[in-house]
Formats: sequence, structure tokens, C-alpha cells
Amino acid sequence: MSDPLLGDDGAEAFRETFGRKILGIEIDPLGGHPLEIDLTLRALPDFAMATGSLSPMHNRHTSALIDNDHVVLLVMQSGAGEVSQHGRTATVGEGEAVLTANGTVACQSR
Repeated sequence: MSDPLLGDDGAEAFRETFGRKILGIEIDPLGGHPLEIDLTLRALPDFAMATGSLSPMHNRHTSALIDNDHVVLLVMQSGAGEVSQHGRTATVGEGEAVLTANGTVACQSR
């Protein structure tokens, strides 16, 4: 995270702006880890791509944050995570990917 977003107030501002408003997710750090995010977001009409690294976190795409029905392809470059949607959970390991639907509730942990 960049210097202006350090500390509790900065982390909450990031969670509101980037998490809720841009990505449509609730971001919660896991296991006492500080919120560390190094992402590059690229956007074109009808296409967006983010690349980077994240600290361990739990992300929730709640019904209150659903505003489109786009598909999301999550590719795990390193580490592992879980994605839950439609009553199913997929474990995603390094070099693996999972396709999700942005129009329904989902959870992701990494």
C-alpha cells in the first residue's frame, strides 16, 4: 500500500474506495496480517484486469455490492486460495484459475 493509505484510517479509506466502490467487495485482513496490497488495475471499455500481490485476506462480494453481471477470472500466480459461490467451494493453487460470476454473492480467501 502506498504511504498515504497507511494506518487504520488509510486502510479503511482503501477498503471503501478500492474494495467497495471499484471492485464491489468487502476486504478483511486475515489472521492479524496488516492490509498490504500492490496492484495495477488496467481498464478498457467492457474489460478490466488487475495484477499484483495481496496480503492474506477474506473478500466478500455481498448482495448489497452487486451492480453488474460480469464474469471474473481469478488466476493464482503464487500461493493458494478458496472461492465459494453457488454453494460450491473451489481451492485455487499456484498456476490455477477459477471463473466466477459478478452478479451473485461470493467469498474468496487467500
